[in-house]
Amino acid sequence: METKVTNIRNSEKSIEIKIPYSEIEEDENAVYEEYRREAKIEGFRKGKAPLSMIKKMFGKTIEGYLIEKLINKYYRETIEKENIKPVSEAKVQNVKYNKDEGLSFIAIIEVEPLFELAVLDDMKVQRETKKITENEINKETEGLRYEFGTKEKFEGEAQIGHYLLVDIQQLDPNTNLPLIGKKRENLYLRIGDNILGKDVEEQLVGIRIGESRVITTNVKQGMIKEGINNQNQENRTVHYLFEVKNIEKIILPDLDNEFAKDVNENLNNLEDLRKYVKEMLEERADFESDKKVRKQIENEIIRRHGFDIPNGMIEYYLNNLLKDIKKESLENVDEEYIKSNYRDLAIRNIKWYWIREKIIKENNIKVEDYEIDERIEEIAKRSGISPEKARITFRSKKSKEEIKQEILEDKLFNFLLEKTQIENVSIL
Repeated sequence: METKVTNIRNSEKSIEIKIPYSEIEEDENAVYEEYRREAKIEGFRKGKAPLSMIKKMFGKTIEGYLIEKLINKYYRETIEKENIKPVSEAKVQNVKYNKDEGLSFIAIIEVEPLFELAVLDDMKVQRETKKITENEINKETEGLRYEFGTKEKFEGEAQIGHYLLVDIQQLDPNTNLPLIGKKRENLYLRIGDNILGKDVEEQLVGIRIGESRVITTNVKQGMIKEGINNQNQENRTVHYLFEVKNIEKIILPDLDNEFAKDVNENLNNLEDLRKYVKEMLEERADFESDKKVRKQIENEIIRRHGFDIPNGMIEYYLNNLLKDIKKESLENVDEEYIKSNYRDLAIRNIKWYWIREKIIKENNIKVEDYEIDERIEEIAKRSGISPEKARITFRSKKSKEEIKQEILEDKLFNFLLEKTQIENVSIL
């Protein structure tokens, strides 16, 4: 077997493979014999027909099967020998097969992009700092009342603040007939949270258990919605059939010292609760600020690296994105529009993945088991539960892996922050 590997670009290789007939004759004979054993031909017992008849009747089919089998065999041998790790399926071309020259073909494959890390020093970013207001503390405390409230079935007309369990079916705007595949079942929502839009939820006021109601709304194009149906329209009227399966009202707990203890066993009174809520809001604001800083650092690092991303990886990313959109959307998704408009995002995220992996590897950034245990104890303290209960909650392999990746991400950005100048900017 002769092989020739050529770099087409830093993430794409051409593998030319030639196998003389003498090396594949045995494989060819084995395939013909395999077909002869299974062939049922009138006038002959199974497996007893002459080989010449098998070749005459099934030669083209057998040859196609043989070529595919040989290509897979010698392609796998070659990439293993050359220590090549493809990131997508090979594109096979220029296939030639005859008894004089044997088999030859070219496989075009995409591989992990090769690049050197750029200089990561002297990065400059801005970090937002936010002061928590009394109004925000009051609003968050009221939200905790809803979170710790007691729900019970409600038999009357639904009002703002009630919880609904509904099935939603999109209807054809012309006939009001159900559109196949456009139904979402068992959606749980609170009227007033506006997760489906204010105009939709206002039309749900007054509905009862067991009632069906057609609701009309305008779909505005934007974000992911830009790739849904006719993206040239700014607004489009859609019709949904809501079927209410259950309604619940909530009984809010009194805002007293007992409520504070229910929120967190380490709290003794309302004053402690307000301090707790303020700290929680500050942590949330810090988290959002840190997230924005991280994004700025990512973007700057990506800007400093210029290398190609394999098209196969981009297609894989976009296909998964499409699956997620279709799963969540009741609308018809314009696949080509999504792929076109989210291609840059795909390239950006894939590029960051490879850069991130290289930074972690070259700087030996690791997570030890004891660090996972420490993070679980931190989560327990933050959530107001015992470390034992937290360890039970996060005992699965999947949960520990998620915590490990979270710690790894923190370590990566702590490493990058040491190379970054940060300017604090106050916001309201």
